[in-house]
Amino acid sequence: MTNEIRLPEPGELVVGEVKKVLNYGAFCSLLEYPGVDGFLHVSEVASKWIRNIGDYIKENQKVVIKVTNVEQGKNVVDVSLRRVNENERKQVMEFFDSNIKAEKLLDAAIKKSKVKAELKETIAGILKSYSSVYDFAYEVYEKGETIAEKVGMPKKLATTYSELVKISLKPSKVNVRAEMTISSFDPNGVERIKEILSEADGAAIKYLGAPRYMIILESENFKSANKKITSILTNIAKKAKQSGVSFEYELMKNEG
Repeated sequence: MTNEIRLPEPGELVVGEVKKVLNYGAFCSLLEYPGVDGFLHVSEVASKWIRNIGDYIKENQKVVIKVTNVEQGKNVVDVSLRRVNENERKQVMEFFDSNIKAEKLLDAAIKKSKVKAELKETIAGILKSYSSVYDFAYEVYEKGETIAEKVGMPKKLATTYSELVKISLKPSKVNVRAEMTISSFDPNGVERIKEILSEADGAAIKYLGAPRYMIILESENFKSANKKITSILTNIAKKAKQSGVSFEYELMKNEG
């Protein structure tokens, strides 16, 4: 059963609900990952020294936290509150609310179509192919009911859900950017840098003047974009280290 539980990835921004507050930290239910808790150590609550953790977080409070460590086989991951800025908090909560809306639309479609289907089972089927119901709904919005049929929805339910999504969902694109500093003193340094930047598949690269570059990724929601760009930057950093190229980056505020 443990192997069936979905786990978040390191660096991922998630929404948690505080379950228990202790002197040394707090435990949070990760709302997008049923059965998984996050442990928030007191040192990861705020950047300054904390006299009373209860001044910062309360039980039943919803918080946006960053996953810092994941161990396979365990249903508790390490998370941080202090590493999430206000812009990220706002964007992730907006995505969380949109995902709840997409799930409610699915529930409404099941009832309207009168198809014998369980909401939890239908969502579980969607999450085998998509990271969230919102991501799935976005693709249904763009490509129609055939997308819904691909995850096993009966045709009547797929048609009804597609109709509700097109009426109710108003998706928008977001851009996530990071400024990169890349340099090499190797005679073939320019070629090495070009090869490293080829790892930015699906993102645009803008030259700002040596040694600075901007990477820009467009996606249907902030959380998805943040996850993708973090993965790309991790791959670039790994390739740069292997090639002996100096590489640093800084994520920029989302432009929306």
